[in-house]
Amino acid sequence: MSDNTEIAILNEIKSGEINLRELFDKNLALCDRAVGAGDKVMDEIAKNGGVMTEELDIICNTYLVNARKAAEIINSGRIPITRKFTVITKLFTELESKLSYDVKGTVPFQIKMKRFEFAEAEKKRKAELANEKQKEIDQARERIEIKGDAELKLYNEFTRILARNKQSLSNLITNMTLDCVDLNIELIATFEELYAKEIHDRIAIQVSPRHISQEEADKILDVTRSAKYPFYKEEYSREIGALKTEMSDKVNGRVDFLTELEEADAAKKEEMEAIEKEHKEKEKERIAEEAAAKKLAKETDIQTQKAAEGAKTLFDIDMNSAETESKAVSRSVIEIEVLSPSGYYPLFQLFMEQEGMKQTVEQLSKKSFKSLIVFAQNHAKDTGEILESPYLVYNAKQKVSIKK
Repeated sequence: MSDNTEIAILNEIKSGEINLRELFDKNLALCDRAVGAGDKVMDEIAKNGGVMTEELDIICNTYLVNARKAAEIINSGRIPITRKFTVITKLFTELESKLSYDVKGTVPFQIKMKRFEFAEAEKKRKAELANEKQKEIDQARERIEIKGDAELKLYNEFTRILARNKQSLSNLITNMTLDCVDLNIELIATFEELYAKEIHDRIAIQVSPRHISQEEADKILDVTRSAKYPFYKEEYSREIGALKTEMSDKVNGRVDFLTELEEADAAKKEEMEAIEKEHKEKEKERIAEEAAAKKLAKETDIQTQKAAEGAKTLFDIDMNSAETESKAVSRSVIEIEVLSPSGYYPLFQLFMEQEGMKQTVEQLSKKSFKSLIVFAQNHAKDTGEILESPYLVYNAKQKVSIKK
């Protein structure tokens, strides 16, 4: 159909040449008459008890022929109109298509594709940034882990050496006999109070890094080893010096005990030797328990230090990588991992100090453990305050999305 024909159809509708109401009313009247005639045929059949006869069959055939003709008349009046409306539908559909962003080749489609290209590029760029940031986070965490593990290894070995030498020093008293008093006094006085750097440097620490180079990992070990030696040296000197003073003060008491033991009868000697044996065992246990307590305290301290350094490093990375976006949305979130039920205690304490005391009992009764974590996460994000607990780990994560 030509453009002129389409314009002509639109002009017909505009000028009112197509009277749809008149045409419909005419066809409705024809349809009603045909249906009414059919009802009369059905009445005739009903009067005959519903039984067909030859005469009734002729009447039915005549009705069906006339009904078909009436339908053809209605159809002949409809077809030209519906054809014209098909053309009109086509015209409007073509207009709509030109503005559809789902039809390939249209201007809206091209603009939509540009947006999609931009969104995909932003998504890719953000993913690359997130990967780079995650790489930086992984490296920072590994540096902290290597440093903390090295400190723990060095301290554990230090406490082992210290406990062994304290036991040796203690043995100079507990194993003293009357014939070597002077020698043991001299050995106590000259007992080495220096934690030799050669021993400290020989402590083996092996590490196989995954995110940083072996060279950087070895440098962290060397720096940590050098930084910790002065502290261990001071602690060793203090501990050994204090024990030497204690042992020197016990010399006279030990000599008196040995003299009494030598002069005692068999029964008394047996009793005193039993006491002596018990004393030696208790002294040995005391030194071992003291070393174990120090080791545990150091482990807890290092874990807390790891968590604090890790959180601070992640915050620093987060701040350094912050940037302003137009249509792309990138946000950082703090997530807290609870390692033990004991971790909920500092979370609860923080919440009560900052917010809980202002709420009613009814409001507090609705709080969950999850809400304590969320509160602490938001508090850390807003204030930078980190709870120092070996049972909590703060993680900074990057979430990226694209506005549509």
